[in-house]
Amino acid sequence: VAGAALLAGSAALRFGVFRAGVASAEDPKYTVVPQRERLGR
Repeated sequence: VAGAALLAGSAALRFGVFRAGVASAEDPKYTVVPQRERLGR
């Protein structure tokens, strides 16, 4: 049971990271602007 829970958690994490990457690629201002602001500091 614990193994299945870990597998499900890992799959959910991977899916979440993938979805965040897709959203970031669609509107990169949420990643590019903060990175450029940090470079200016």
